Amino acid sequence: MNTVIFILHSLLCTIDLPQTYEEIYNQALYNCGGTSVPLSEERESVMKDLISVEKNFFLDHPEIPRSLRGMSIAAACIESRYNPQARGDWRTNKRGKRVAKARGVLQLWPWWVKKYKIDRDDYIKASNVWLEKIAYQYQKNKRLRRCPTSFSEKRKWIAAWVQTTRGNVNRQNRYRCYQMPSHYNLLKRWIRNIERERININTECGC
Repeated sequence: MNTVIFILHSLLCTIDLPQTYEEIYNQALYNCGGTSVPLSEERESVMKDLISVEKNFFLDHPEIPRSLRGMSIAAACIESRYNPQARGDWRTNKRGKRVAKARGVLQLWPWWVKKYKIDRDDYIKASNVWLEKIAYQYQKNKRLRRCPTSFSEKRKWIAAWVQTTRGNVNRQNRYRCYQMPSHYNLLKRWIRNIERERININTECGC
C-alpha cells in the first residue's frame, strides 16, 4: 500500500495541469495593473463575475485549449483593471469635443453596440459577446483557411483572439494570424507565476 501511495504522490507532483480559475483569481487580485496592491472589493466582485462568465464559456466550448483559461480576465485587467465605467481612446469630434471611443471593462468601441446591440458598460454581456466573437473568428478562419494548417489549435485560437481585439483583418496584414494580443503576454506572466508557486508548494510537500 505504501508503494502505491508513493507512486500516486509522485504522479501528482509531476503532472503538468493547466491553470485553474482559483489560481487565475489570485493572480488577477494581486498582479493586475503593475502593482502589488490588491483590487478594491468592488473591482474584485467584477473580476469574479468575469471569471464565472468565462468558465461557462469554456464549458460550452470544450474545444478551446484549457491553457488559455483566463483570456478575458487578463484582457479586462489590461484594458480597465475591472472598472465597468472605464473610458479610453479619447478623440476630438467634429464639434471640437473630446469623446471616449472605448468603454467598459474590455474597452469596446461603438461598432460593438451597433453590431451586437449591447450596453458596453454591462460587463457581463460585454464579456459574453467578446468571447463569442473569438469563437466566431476561430470558425471563420477555419472555414476560409486563413491561418496556416501547421498552427497548433492553441495558436489558432490566439489568432482569433487578436483578430477580435485589433480588428481590420485583411490579406495585407495576413489576417493577423502571426500577431499576439498584449493580453496574452499578461496571461503568460500569470501562468509563469502559477508554475513557480506550484513548484514551491511541491517542494514543501516533499515532491
